[in-house]
Amino acid sequence: MKKITTYLLGFFCFGLLIGSCQAPLSQSTEKTVVKDSSWQNQMEATLPLLGHRNWILIVDKAYPAPSSANVTIINTAQDLSEVVQQMDSLLKTQDHIRPIVYQDEELANIDEQLVPGVDTFKKKIGTIFGSDIHVIPHASVFKKIDDASKLFNIVILKTASVLPYTSLFIELDCKYWDADKEQELRHRILKNRNKK
Repeated sequence: MKKITTYLLGFFCFGLLIGSCQAPLSQSTEKTVVKDSSWQNQMEATLPLLGHRNWILIVDKAYPAPSSANVTIINTAQDLSEVVQQMDSLLKTQDHIRPIVYQDEELANIDEQLVPGVDTFKKKIGTIFGSDIHVIPHASVFKKIDDASKLFNIVILKTASVLPYTSLFIELDCKYWDADKEQELRHRILKNRNKK
């Protein structure tokens, strides 16, 4: 009888161990990927929570899903330029954040001959942002996002676009406090320290 009780207890503990090992994996997956047909409503609720150093990525269909726990992926299932236009409108309603927009340098070297439809895309994005886009190499964008994701939340809006190098990367900055004011503040702090 003692042998059977020990066997059952061991089997029960093994079952608990297996169950506890699997639970975090499913929670992590549910936390990272969001399936919501109304991504605009979700972003309206999320934007007030985001701030300086958070990122919003509006990406093409083949953009890889990052493994970081600080990343939320939302599948918009819409055209990339449409998502950009709607996201731009949503950002303009915020009084605490402003976008710094990055685009891959590679896109400037892609034309209609190489990728049909890319010129139309470029015109649409140019209409939305004008010259307020920072153009940098694709690898540099990934480095910035990788560094940011270690400490700050990133929202990825996945689109139905199948045009290469068309993703837009939006770094959020403080709207009511800029780099000039921050520099002036640091100057005042240093000046006051030197007085002591």
